[in-house]
Amino acid sequence: MPAKSIPAGSRTADYAMAGVFLLGCLAVALAMLACLGMAGFAIYRTTQRNTDRPATARDGSCRIMLPLGWIELEAKGVILLQAGIPSDQATFTVTRVAKVDVAPGLTYRDEGRQAVHRLQVSPEFENMKILRGPDDRVVNNRAAVRYELEGISKAMGRRFIYIVTCVDGERSIFHLMTTVVPSEVDRYREPGEKMVASFEELP
Repeated sequence: MPAKSIPAGSRTADYAMAGVFLLGCLAVALAMLACLGMAGFAIYRTTQRNTDRPATARDGSCRIMLPLGWIELEAKGVILLQAGIPSDQATFTVTRVAKVDVAPGLTYRDEGRQAVHRLQVSPEFENMKILRGPDDRVVNNRAAVRYELEGISKAMGRRFIYIVTCVDGERSIFHLMTTVVPSEVDRYREPGEKMVASFEELP
């Protein structure tokens, strides 16, 4: 069913929040890609194994299963959960917006659409375009919408694919994002899908 119409004035703060959350997620993920190679991941290898295992958000709001070869990374800022591979080619991040903080009637589809729009107009990126979406999904019995974008990070001077899934949780709207270089998107699309499929909002 179409999303309920909401006066533009009441949505401004919520759309701004959506943009800030997703842009913050991208900024931290790209910084991790820029700074962490094999040496950076060595810190986490001392306590974690390369086997499928659960990873929980630092605020306890959700959980995913990490595929073989993926390692949980320190989450900072707006990012609640972050994982990556022992190279600089792919990361997976989770952010959320509590439903009590958004305007009445604002849907996960509104949240996803406006957050993606802000990525397209952000001065941090150029040539940001939607490759696919919005595509309806179901994640652990919760409605979701998927977008796939491509753009250039000005800070890094590199092109990335951004696969963003916006999940309508019970208490929060979650953004799950796989960030990957175009040359490796076929390799890391499946692990990203596995983490999305394993996503679970916690009580």
